Amino acid sequence: MKAFNDFLLKEFKHRKEKNKRYSLRAFSKTLGMNSSTLSQVEDAYWNLVAAWRNVAIQEDALKQAVAQQNSNVRLAKAGRAAPIDAVESSSQVAIYQDNVFSALSTVSQLQNELKALIVD
Repeated sequence: MKAFNDFLLKEFKHRKEKNKRYSLRAFSKTLGMNSSTLSQVEDAYWNLVAAWRNVAIQEDALKQAVAQQNSNVRLAKAGRAAPIDAVESSSQVAIYQDNVFSALSTVSQLQNELKALIVD
């Protein structure tokens, strides 16, 4: 998908350099689509990029929660922390796992929306 976006951006810049008044509307006509569809495709692409970034953030948060859980379990076994801390961190890990799954679901939905825009 990035290659497609890079191609469109390169082509648009090339045409814009040749003609300073060249617009996104004219470019969309060159591609055989209306300008609102091209804008929707661009918006959908950047929404997808943001969604993938959110997945990375949620995965990082999950990784940190698992590390905290491991630490809490270790401390509870050694008697330096209350056992409830280990239980609480387990529930936090479950919450972060749900957040990762939710973020991946959003990515899947946005991918389908972008595909539908490109196919039409």
